[in-house]
Amino acid sequence: MANKLRNRRRNGISLLEMVVAGTMITTIMMGMALVFRTSGQTWEVVDRDHAVERQLGSLVRHFVRESREAAAVVSISSRRDQISLLMNDGTIRTWRRNGDGEVQFQLNHDVAFQTLADDIEDLEFTGYDAAGVQLESEPNDMQLIGVVAKARQDRSSDPLLEQECKVWIRSW
Repeated sequence: MANKLRNRRRNGISLLEMVVAGTMITTIMMGMALVFRTSGQTWEVVDRDHAVERQLGSLVRHFVRESREAAAVVSISSRRDQISLLMNDGTIRTWRRNGDGEVQFQLNHDVAFQTLADDIEDLEFTGYDAAGVQLESEPNDMQLIGVVAKARQDRSSDPLLEQECKVWIRSW
């Protein structure tokens, strides 16, 4: 009879075993949640950095693609953050960076500016002579335009990303 009582008690699990099992499951789940959370945060940081790289590349490519069809430089601002180009079809195209880091593009003076990129730390246009060596201040003498765009990334190892390109103005 004593054996029957012992066997009946052994048919279920005790409260202590339930608490230990619950604690083990909770510990495992918390560890998994921590791994998923850290992986998600890392993914977001890498994704934001990649978005900054894509945005800078797109901005510089847009300028180069449009500038290849330019006939002449109309003006570069004194701060070198705005440029206007006269196109072969007679239209004027303007790129500028305003104070809050937004880069804008205008197809002609009678059309509103369109936003090309946000959070651009610096955008600089530089005019060169026909040899591509001397800096030019007179727009009529500029044959080569250099553009440098800079933006910040979230990574701390190399936070400043820079894209640079030069394009010839086809005025001959």
